[in-house]
Amino acid sequence: MTTKSGVPHWLQKALQANRTFNIAEVSVPRLHSSSSCFLQDSVPRHSLADPCDTHPARSQQAPRADVLGVTPDLNQHRFEKQDLGRAKVINQVDRKFIACLIEDHYDAQDSSSLYPPRDGPALVLIDQHAADERVRVERFLKDLCIGYLANREDTQGTGVRLRELSPSRPVLLTLHEAQRLKESRAIQESFRQWGFGFELSHQEHANPDDSSEEGFGAEDDTGYTQVWVKSIPEVVSDKLLIGDELRDLVKGFMGQLATQTLPMSQAAASAKEDENRDEFCWLKALRWCPRELLELINSKACRGTY
Repeated sequence: MTTKSGVPHWLQKALQANRTFNIAEVSVPRLHSSSSCFLQDSVPRHSLADPCDTHPARSQQAPRADVLGVTPDLNQHRFEKQDLGRAKVINQVDRKFIACLIEDHYDAQDSSSLYPPRDGPALVLIDQHAADERVRVERFLKDLCIGYLANREDTQGTGVRLRELSPSRPVLLTLHEAQRLKESRAIQESFRQWGFGFELSHQEHANPDDSSEEGFGAEDDTGYTQVWVKSIPEVVSDKLLIGDELRDLVKGFMGQLATQTLPMSQAAASAKEDENRDEFCWLKALRWCPRELLELINSKACRGTY
């Protein structure tokens, strides 16, 4: 036997007997939706995720309305870019959200929508912090990816805004990694297209058992050596120069290139051809972006306002 609120009768009595566990107010109906409907298939899911969300599983584990004893009467709806353009700002709520009213605008000729039309206007709360992060991360990535596509077209181009390092920064690699980098023009070109330049005219061996600076430059074949980085992309230059971020990116991207299966030159050229027809064509370049570079951009977008 249950009460009108959906709580079992025996539990209702137990909670009433102990005010420590007083029954809370009935929850607002919530809609449990799949995040897969809101991402384009061509965009890596990790690239445009909430930069500050360190627990992505939480959004997938939101309690359903029927579990809370509330009959869900909400319909799924996906807002389009045009909807946001027609939104009317009402006011700020709790200094965290922007309350907006979005009028219904249903095109009967558009049968591609997976969602039914809304019955009247919708009141929408926009998370200011999340919206700001999303705008920032897209702006950073767009500049970087457009520069990458420009560099694919012109081997002498400087599409990605660079920060020249003077003096150059040393990065400790294994001899095998350094040899691959020095001998492979394709690997050097892949780094250049994202804004990374190297001085490969000389290398300095390092003793892995000696972590001091005196260990660098020892002329013995111990399996490690230094390569010198002379330029990095400006967008995350400050973060790349902190700790081992630059080394981790170089090593990580070399590993990524070793397992790359897509025909990079053909696919990137195709993305460049679509640039004038699709304002979001730059998203296609994300599939070749170093994973560590994406993480740094997400981190910058998240913490840039503090």
